[in-house]
Amino acid sequence: MDLEHSLLQLDRFYNAPLEFPAEERAERIEQIFAKVLYLSHGNLEPGTPLPFTELESRFLIGLSFRQNLQFLILQSQELDDSGVLLTRRSRLRMAPAFREVSRYSYMEYFYAFVLPYFAEREDQVDADDDGARSLFERSDLHGLEDALASDERVRVFTNENDFLLRRDDVAWLQATLGERLTLFEEGGHLGNLYREYLQREIGSTIKEEAGDDPHDTRRP
Repeated sequence: MDLEHSLLQLDRFYNAPLEFPAEERAERIEQIFAKVLYLSHGNLEPGTPLPFTELESRFLIGLSFRQNLQFLILQSQELDDSGVLLTRRSRLRMAPAFREVSRYSYMEYFYAFVLPYFAEREDQVDADDDGARSLFERSDLHGLEDALASDERVRVFTNENDFLLRRDDVAWLQATLGERLTLFEEGGHLGNLYREYLQREIGSTIKEEAGDDPHDTRRP
């Protein structure tokens, strides 16, 4: 809903281990990775309770997103090199480039790559804080409130505990969409897509809007 909030939240999750005492931090992080390594060799099934604290879970989620960001940066620069990265890259020697891009947080990525990209292509966007504020405002879903409220085709499925949403965001979605919002109590950010109840709910809505019998479970 709010790009700025989402970027900051992803960075906060990645930086969760900073809450550990400095003298314990490296060892505590190693313990987290040891748990992950142990689980990777087991028979972990969906729904099985995981042996992570809330802080450890936040860090692992942030780490996963940060790794995705590294691939995103490298791939985007292969397609359109903006000259930001200083490390020479080749298909046979990517480790130094990965070390460089691993230093970028999501917010740093926005200012180093996204903002200059739009500033170069759009006259109304400057490569400064005002330009950044303009992009954040334009990407905020609140700016589409009237369109979303009036468009009966729009359906939203989300989870009340999605860490990219604020409590006010959930209330706004409820007020804007009414019955066109399906809100689940748990699931985090897309964490329950594998659950049958969510798949049934989405499938039923699609069939109903397409004019099909929502109770017909046969696959087309």
